[in-house]
Amino acid sequence: MHDLIANYNKIAKVVEKFVKNDLNEEGSFRYYSNPPKISDKQIIALSI
Repeated sequence: MHDLIANYNKIAKVVEKFVKNDLNEEGSFRYYSNPPKISDKQIIALSI
């Protein structure tokens, strides 16, 4: 549980499987005119 990067990588794979059909090519749920530095998929994986 102390290795944040390893935990993030494991969780990101699971998140991608669940939300794959709902994301655009940038990994976000909707289009942003100014794309954020971190995608919605990455935010979900970090918050879990």
